[in-house]
Amino acid sequence: YTFDRDDGQNPSMKYARRYVEHWPEMKERGQGLLLWGGVGTGKTFASYAAAVKLLREQDQPANTPISRYLDDIEKLYTLPARAPIPSLHGKN
Repeated sequence: YTFDRDDGQNPSMKYARRYVEHWPEMKERGQGLLLWGGVGTGKTFASYAAAVKLLREQDQPANTPISRYLDDIEKLYTLPARAPIPSLHGKN
C-alpha cells in the first residue's frame, strides 16, 4: 500500500495525498481524514498508503474504522433508561 502504486483511478487518493502533504498542520489542528464510499472504491488502500507514508517519513498515524466510532455513539443511546448525558446536553 503506497502512493507509488496508485493507478490514478482511486478518487480517495488525492485527499489522502493532500492530507499527508499537510500533515504538520493537520496534526496541530487535530484534524483527521474521513474517507467514504462503496465497496471497492479504494478507501482502505488510500488510508493505508497515507499511513505508510507517515510511518516512513514523519509520525505514527492512527487508522480507526468509522464503525468503531459508530459503536461508541450507539452506546450513548443504549444507556439504562436512556438517561441523558449531561456533557452532551450542556448541563452539569
